[in-house]
Order: sequence, then C-alpha cells, then structure tokens
Amino acid sequence: MAQQAGYQIPKSALADTTRWLLAPADWDHDRANPAFGDKKLALIQFAAALAQAYDAGIVRDRSALIAAAKSVLPYQESNGAWNIDAGSAVGSPVTYGPAL
Repeated sequence: MAQQAGYQIPKSALADTTRWLLAPADWDHDRANPAFGDKKLALIQFAAALAQAYDAGIVRDRSALIAAAKSVLPYQESNGAWNIDAGSAVGSPVTYGPAL
C-alpha cells in the first residue's frame, strides 16, 4: 500500500515476505501454536496479502495468485462468503464473524 501511495520501498525490505507469499503450497507448514491458529483465516489473509502484492505490481507471478485462490476455494460457503467465526458475539474485540 505504501508503494502504491508513492513511497519508495527498497525491494530488499519485502524480499523475504514476497518470496514466502509466492509459495502458497507451503502456507500450511506454519510453525505457530495450533491452539491459537485458524487455518482458514490464515489462508484467507495470506491470499489477500498476495493479491494486494499482485495489484501493487510487487508480485507478477499470476500462477501463485491462482494457486492461492485454489487454496481458499474449499472453504468458500455456497453464498460466496468465507465464514470464519459464525458464533462470535456482537461487539467482541476479537470477532471476525458476520457481526464484523
């Protein structure tokens, strides 16, 4: 987003993250504590970050974008949404559900 706003961002500042985003097949191999992780939410966020990088021209590999889209497809509901936390309470500071 900073780059799209005209800020000069050194390529080296984004190199590791960009390289990781370009490998959607490896996103499942996260070392985070599974008690605090939501695989579906993580995949959606990673795919969104890759799409943003593609839109900004940082990433030019369309095949990675297609792979990312395919990785979230199994989680898409019949209404087109990706439900994350359908049981969250309205006003919860940690909600990512329909009330958000």
